[in-house]
Amino acid sequence: MKLKTATILVSVLLILVWVNTTQGFGVSPPFVKEEHLLPGSQLERIVYLVQSEPNKDLKAELEFSPELKEIENWIKIGQGMEFTIPAGIKQFPLKVTVDVPSDAQLGEHRGYIWIERKIVKEEGAQVTTVTGGTIEVALKVTNQEYSDWQLKDLGVRDLAKGEKTVKVSLRVENLGNVKTRPSKVHLDVYDNYHQELLNSGDNSDLDWVPPFQTKELTAEFPAELEPNQQYWAEIEIYKGDELLLADKRRFNVGEIAKTEVGSGQVSEPLEESETDLGFGFLKSKPFLLGLLGIILAVGLGFGIRQIRKSGIGLEIKMRKKTTKRLKK
Repeated sequence: MKLKTATILVSVLLILVWVNTTQGFGVSPPFVKEEHLLPGSQLERIVYLVQSEPNKDLKAELEFSPELKEIENWIKIGQGMEFTIPAGIKQFPLKVTVDVPSDAQLGEHRGYIWIERKIVKEEGAQVTTVTGGTIEVALKVTNQEYSDWQLKDLGVRDLAKGEKTVKVSLRVENLGNVKTRPSKVHLDVYDNYHQELLNSGDNSDLDWVPPFQTKELTAEFPAELEPNQQYWAEIEIYKGDELLLADKRRFNVGEIAKTEVGSGQVSEPLEESETDLGFGFLKSKPFLLGLLGIILAVGLGFGIRQIRKSGIGLEIKMRKKTTKRLKK
């Protein structure tokens, strides 16, 4: 049973590798989903058409599946239903906009957007049409308000000499169907040795982020700081009464010799946290290929081991039978 399982695993992995290397075309992410659409709302999503070898211009044609016929006029493709992906473009952004009518009935709508590729062969200019990918569409119209957001990035901008405002930049994605924003940003400013607290304050008057959109926000804090110095900023981001994130950043005031963060630049990028958990190592193609190779090797090794065990077991049984016959 174990040998059979290992064999099936290895076969599936080999098939996946073959499909990945021969097709060379995909969609990321392969869906447009939202279950909190209000009547009269608008949803925008970007999906990427990915090519492994973009050597030539590629003509693409889109088609809605029959299940989307009822809401076909809601969906607009930024580039149109027919467009050309120029040679050399590995990731082509495709903008999908959904405009829900104000009189739309409540309920779910599911279907697919099919992508066909037109490949022109050099010999005789023959055109071949092949399936290029599929975008799953799953939309739900509701009358219930839903509020949620996540923090995508965070930074502290350097101050120019004489500037008296510390600016904390936030990139916030609204996951809900009503406008939203962080409830509060708290800032503590410490000296270069992180020992003396110099300034402290709250900002609860941030801009609003529209439904289903991502927006750059700035929280400003007045501060009297000495020029040509480095400082530490301790930042707390709140969602309602909940502390969503506590982070610490270094920033400059004026020109600092031998600094890696220039004036007007955002400080070090936010490391992945619970606010926007994306397993970055899973986005690395070399890592995925390496992981696939390890799994494949382990599967093959396990299969060979089972075969050897089966062979040894059979040999032992044969020896036992032969010994019994000789004794008789």
